[in-house]
Amino acid sequence: MNDLTPMHSIYLVPLAELTLSDLNARDALIDGEVEAMADSIAVSGLLQNLIGYRDPEGHIGIVGGGKRLRALQLLASEGWSRVPQDRIIDPVPVKVTADPAKAIAWSGTENTARSDLHPADEVRAYARMRNQGSTLPAIARTFAKSELHVERRLKLADLPEAVLDALRTDRITIDVARALTLAPSQDAAVDALEAASQPRVTAAEVRRMFIGDRIRSDDRRVAIAGLDNYLAAGGRADSDLFEGASYLHDEKLLDRLFKDALLARADDEKVAGAWNWVEIILGTNFDWNVAAKYDRIYREPIALTDADQAEMDAIEARIDAIEATPAEHQRAEELRKRQLGDFTDEDLAHAGVFIWVNWHGEIKTSDPYRRRNDQGTDTASPAINVNASTASPAADMPQNLLDDLARIKLACLQAAAVDKTELLLDLLAFSFSTQVSPYGRPLAVRLDTPNITPDKLDGTEIDARLPISLDIATEPATADTFQAFRTLGKKHRNTALSQTLARHLLLDTRGLSDVLARETGVLIRRTWTPTAAGFFSRCAPTYLDRLWAQLLDLDLDDDQRASFAKLKKANKAKALEDLFNDLSVREAHGLSRVQNAIIDQWVPAELRFGD
Repeated sequence: MNDLTPMHSIYLVPLAELTLSDLNARDALIDGEVEAMADSIAVSGLLQNLIGYRDPEGHIGIVGGGKRLRALQLLASEGWSRVPQDRIIDPVPVKVTADPAKAIAWSGTENTARSDLHPADEVRAYARMRNQGSTLPAIARTFAKSELHVERRLKLADLPEAVLDALRTDRITIDVARALTLAPSQDAAVDALEAASQPRVTAAEVRRMFIGDRIRSDDRRVAIAGLDNYLAAGGRADSDLFEGASYLHDEKLLDRLFKDALLARADDEKVAGAWNWVEIILGTNFDWNVAAKYDRIYREPIALTDADQAEMDAIEARIDAIEATPAEHQRAEELRKRQLGDFTDEDLAHAGVFIWVNWHGEIKTSDPYRRRNDQGTDTASPAINVNASTASPAADMPQNLLDDLARIKLACLQAAAVDKTELLLDLLAFSFSTQVSPYGRPLAVRLDTPNITPDKLDGTEIDARLPISLDIATEPATADTFQAFRTLGKKHRNTALSQTLARHLLLDTRGLSDVLARETGVLIRRTWTPTAAGFFSRCAPTYLDRLWAQLLDLDLDDDQRASFAKLKKANKAKALEDLFNDLSVREAHGLSRVQNAIIDQWVPAELRFGD
């Protein structure tokens, strides 16, 4: 029998006397795993004892820790050259049983019942291996983790020790620690630690401490301008390995690159479409105010021949019966396009289009227009006409107003959704489904609360059910408080769910918000009223001029246009406020019922949802 030295319930057994037992539950290894485990043991030592079965002849076979045994044998065969003298592991600690049934049970549970390392311990273990020269792939193989997982843990390893200590003692969560990696320096991370470790502080709030108003790399402008082009032009950006995004510092540079890229796209569109002119719109929507100086042109439809019409009818019948082939679908589309006809040569000679970039970063093109009263005398129209005063919301409205309008738009959607409990529950389930990325959910399901309060509240009335209550309990949930909540009934539960879920609804950039707006019946003017202080005084004077002319339906040569244009901006804002909010002013202008209806329903393009 082997000479075993007991150490509590574990024995120290000479390495040369150990073999791999046939009872070991895991005997298949991936290439490189033994080498990687040897690296790990050389750096960190043997972190867990082996498990062995002693047969009737006294031989000990390893039933749990076969990879560690092979790694130890590899190190021994190298003369322990990788291992400091004081860390040579021979004899080896082994927990031993002579009961084969117990050995089989140990073998099955040794690999499945192991507790995961605390994230802070895992981070430090990876850092030790990296500091000893192990590569990222080797660390990943050693701990049976993906390389991306290890890379992210090593990013955390660069945090100050104080932050890792806070993580280890659970003062902060792993998500908050990830957010702290955005700190510009270790001192900044330590300075933010106290605030980050307060109760109810979310990772999103910590992230905002460092990124402020920087632009995410999934911004529509970045999609067009290109992140590489921004960096090549000297722009700075911080990378967030955990969010899979970068945060750009220089918005002015990005705006210039975006405009240049959009101009280049407009040039391509002019050539491809053989247009006389192309105008770019720097905003996210086609503002109908832009088209006020233009006339829409239309195709002149043509009738199909009898043979083509008969073919079309036959194909559409097969399409309705879901029997049409792809070739038939394509043929039907060709015939439909032929039916639409074409523009006249006269229209095409002077026609142009507007292009813009929507929230998804997609280039959109308007229907064709021609300039009003354009008789074709100007045959040398520029390839691209950037109408800064009418085509660019950036010129019409400052960024802080655009931000306020986005918040108001979200507040309107939330107010419309707050009574739609079933819809909100569908959205909640959808948000947690595998069909949605964690970074593309329609609800902030981690209960990060988006801001819906504009900097200037004048003219905006937030639904009283939406603002966050200041009377939030400070005590954690208990069985008694839960039971008390349940006794209030399902109606109370549904109300709490509806208000909470509605309050965490986000504006979507892929069309979902438009669908929700239609289903909930959003009424913007129920929440928002245009006033001088809240809106008009913050817009460019030229924007106010166009809006005044549009609402009063003034011709280009109408004297009222010139009179209004001469007013000071403050007086223009006050005149528009009165037009919207004072019926006597409308009567003085002799407005028709249709004009009054337009004014009552008008909202800027930035507050509109899609059709």
